[in-house]
Amino acid sequence: SSFGFGWPVANPVIGTQYGVSGSYWSSGHHTGIDFRASSGTPVYAVGDGQVVDCGHNKAYGYFVEIYHGNNIYSFYAHGSSVIVSTGTYVSKGQQIMYSGATGNVTGAHLHFEIRTDSGSNKYAIDPAPYLFTEKES
Repeated sequence: SSFGFGWPVANPVIGTQYGVSGSYWSSGHHTGIDFRASSGTPVYAVGDGQVVDCGHNKAYGYFVEIYHGNNIYSFYAHGSSVIVSTGTYVSKGQQIMYSGATGNVTGAHLHFEIRTDSGSNKYAIDPAPYLFTEKES
């Protein structure tokens, strides 16, 4: 993309787009893009940055959040396991976790967000401009 970000999974296939409304999401709309990924699929950092949070919670299951500078954070959720730790510096394309079906899900996939601040999906914005070039979107 023009932001220099790569894909969080190899051979990306999009399931649910950003902004789709529905009662399944606590915010009332989908706060990221879901990529189809069977459990155990490698998940990669979309860009260079520092892991600012990772772990497990009820909603997102296993997750990783990376700060890329300029108030841009990438967030990856529903993993089966995390292979980085908070404070770690990662490179674009480095594996950070394995996809899974943990947290509030109906099946295995990768939930991906771009956020303008850390710690909450209330800071989530449409990730498409960060992943696609003009020709792809």
